[in-house]
Amino acid sequence: MTNELYNKIRAVVTVTLSAFIIGFLVWVWNDFNHRMVEFTCDSQEVVVHEYDTIWGIVNRNCSGNISVAVDRMVEKYGTNIQVGQHIFLLANEDCDLRITDGGEVFQDC
Repeated sequence: MTNELYNKIRAVVTVTLSAFIIGFLVWVWNDFNHRMVEFTCDSQEVVVHEYDTIWGIVNRNCSGNISVAVDRMVEKYGTNIQVGQHIFLLANEDCDLRITDGGEVFQDC
Protein backbone atom coordinates (compact mmCIF):
# COMPACT_ATOMS: atom_id res chain seq x y z
CA MET A 1 0.00 0.00 0.00
CA THR A 2 1.43 3.35 -0.99
CA ASN A 3 1.69 6.33 1.33
CA GLU A 4 -0.78 8.26 -0.78
CA LEU A 5 -3.45 5.54 -0.55
CA TYR A 6 -2.78 5.12 3.16
CA ASN A 7 -3.24 8.88 3.72
CA LYS A 8 -6.53 8.91 1.78
CA ILE A 9 -7.91 5.97 3.76
CA ARG A 10 -6.76 7.57 7.00
CA ALA A 11 -8.45 10.87 6.06
CA VAL A 12 -11.74 9.12 5.20
CA VAL A 13 -11.71 7.14 8.46
CA THR A 14 -10.83 10.27 10.46
CA VAL A 15 -13.65 12.30 8.89
CA THR A 16 -16.16 9.47 9.33
CA LEU A 17 -15.16 8.89 12.94
CA SER A 18 -15.22 12.64 13.68
CA ALA A 19 -18.72 12.97 12.18
CA PHE A 20 -19.93 10.03 14.26
CA ILE A 21 -18.45 11.46 17.47
CA ILE A 22 -19.92 14.92 16.80
CA GLY A 23 -23.34 13.40 16.05
CA PHE A 24 -23.19 11.34 19.23
CA LEU A 25 -22.21 14.38 21.32
CA VAL A 26 -25.08 16.43 19.85
CA TRP A 27 -27.51 13.62 20.69
CA VAL A 28 -26.17 13.38 24.28
CA TRP A 29 -26.38 17.17 24.71
CA ASN A 30 -30.00 17.29 23.46
CA ASP A 31 -30.98 14.39 25.71
CA PHE A 32 -29.29 16.05 28.70
CA ASN A 33 -31.04 19.38 28.03
CA HIS A 34 -34.42 17.69 27.73
CA ARG A 35 -33.91 15.86 31.02
CA MET A 36 -32.92 19.11 32.74
CA VAL A 37 -36.37 20.63 32.11
CA GLU A 38 -38.47 17.58 32.94
CA PHE A 39 -41.18 17.90 35.56
CA THR A 40 -44.49 16.22 36.31
CA CYS A 41 -47.43 17.46 38.36
CA ASP A 42 -49.83 15.14 40.17
CA SER A 43 -53.02 17.17 40.30
CA GLN A 44 -54.43 19.27 37.50
CA GLU A 45 -56.55 21.79 39.42
CA VAL A 46 -55.66 23.47 42.70
CA VAL A 47 -57.65 26.09 44.59
CA VAL A 48 -55.47 28.89 45.98
CA HIS A 49 -55.56 29.20 49.78
CA GLU A 50 -54.41 32.02 51.99
CA TYR A 51 -50.61 32.50 51.88
CA ASP A 52 -50.25 30.26 48.82
CA THR A 53 -47.71 31.17 46.16
CA ILE A 54 -47.13 29.71 42.71
CA TRP A 55 -43.86 28.27 43.99
CA GLY A 56 -45.56 26.67 47.01
CA ILE A 57 -48.36 25.17 44.93
CA VAL A 58 -45.93 23.78 42.36
CA ASN A 59 -43.57 22.51 45.06
CA ARG A 60 -46.41 20.58 46.76
CA ASN A 61 -47.86 19.08 43.58
CA CYS A 62 -44.96 18.62 41.17
CA SER A 63 -41.66 16.77 41.01
CA GLY A 64 -38.58 17.10 38.84
CA ASN A 65 -37.31 20.52 37.80
CA ILE A 66 -39.52 22.72 40.00
CA SER A 67 -37.93 25.92 38.68
CA VAL A 68 -39.05 25.18 35.13
CA ALA A 69 -42.55 24.25 36.36
CA VAL A 70 -42.79 27.51 38.33
CA ASP A 71 -41.60 29.51 35.32
CA ARG A 72 -44.23 27.89 33.10
CA MET A 73 -46.98 28.61 35.66
CA VAL A 74 -45.89 32.24 36.13
CA GLU A 75 -46.11 32.63 32.34
CA LYS A 76 -49.77 31.56 32.57
CA TYR A 77 -50.91 33.19 35.82
CA GLY A 78 -48.38 35.88 36.67
CA THR A 79 -47.33 36.28 40.29
CA ASN A 80 -50.53 37.82 41.70
CA ILE A 81 -52.83 34.92 42.47
CA GLN A 82 -55.94 35.35 44.62
CA VAL A 83 -57.46 33.22 47.38
CA GLY A 84 -60.13 31.01 45.84
CA GLN A 85 -58.61 31.20 42.36
CA HIS A 86 -58.38 27.92 40.47
CA ILE A 87 -54.88 27.13 39.23
CA PHE A 88 -54.51 24.46 36.57
CA LEU A 89 -51.12 22.72 36.76
CA LEU A 90 -49.37 21.37 33.70
CA ALA A 91 -49.01 17.60 33.69
CA ASN A 92 -45.45 17.89 32.33
CA GLU A 93 -43.08 20.14 30.40
CA ASP A 94 -44.56 19.15 27.03
CA CYS A 95 -48.07 20.32 27.93
CA ASP A 96 -49.74 23.68 27.54
CA LEU A 97 -53.00 25.01 28.95
CA ARG A 98 -55.78 25.98 26.54
CA ILE A 99 -58.98 27.82 27.40
CA THR A 100 -62.08 27.28 25.28
CA ASP A 101 -64.49 30.06 24.33
CA GLY A 102 -66.75 28.73 27.09
CA GLY A 103 -64.00 29.18 29.69
CA GLU A 104 -63.19 25.47 30.04
CA VAL A 105 -59.51 24.75 30.66
CA PHE A 106 -57.82 21.70 29.17
CA GLN A 107 -54.27 20.52 28.63
CA ASP A 108 -52.76 20.21 25.21
CA CYS A 109 -49.99 17.61 25.47
